[in-house]
Amino acid sequence: MESVSVDPAKITAFREAFLKEKADAIKNDEYDQRDIDRMNNDDDYVSCFVKSGKTEGDPVKGVQLFHDVFTYRKQMNIWDLKREDINPELLEKEIFMYKNVDNKGQKLFHFQVGKHAKGTFTDEIKKLLALLMDEFHRENAGKNCFVLIFDFTNSGLSNADLEIVKYVISCVTVYFPRIVDYILLFEMPFLLGAVWKIVQAWLSAEQKKFIKFVKKSDIKQYIDEDNLEDHMKK
Repeated sequence: MESVSVDPAKITAFREAFLKEKADAIKNDEYDQRDIDRMNNDDDYVSCFVKSGKTEGDPVKGVQLFHDVFTYRKQMNIWDLKREDINPELLEKEIFMYKNVDNKGQKLFHFQVGKHAKGTFTDEIKKLLALLMDEFHRENAGKNCFVLIFDFTNSGLSNADLEIVKYVISCVTVYFPRIVDYILLFEMPFLLGAVWKIVQAWLSAEQKKFIKFVKKSDIKQYIDEDNLEDHMKK
């Protein structure tokens, strides 16, 4: 759960810095006006940018993060994305899903790596992730985070899709600031260790602290047995 309150003066400073620096970009419709309206009216949303590790509470860094987020959102047309826009075959695979909660009552967002074949549905997956994360963030920004689980059950090198993994990491560290509390890597196979070293190179030292390697033997430190999938139980 999010529990760190943000000084209202910081929220104002972040807003004003962006509006001043990007006045021409806003005037020229480089961003979706709905994102600008949300930034102007939703303190909880702006607080996510203040608390992001990308800004460290610095309004100048906040300008860049707002720009990156709003540019991404317009490119993905996130405000108008609907489930009907996603390939139904991908939805049926349930590679990504919200299900159950951790020991702190935070939603679990599962990435079932073994159900994804490298190089398939790439653009569709990016749209689906944008849709799922935006749905959560609109309702919970500044209030609640989720826990991201990379579930490596039945996975191997054929499932190791670096493009998708990098996109997921970008979503939770940049495009949807403060959406994730921590990340669990469940039963990661030895063969994928080298792949994960590549992923770690994309992360800051601060971000690495939020990643936990877990197995059946210790996952209950984070998730009660009643909230575990059957294959995660010892």
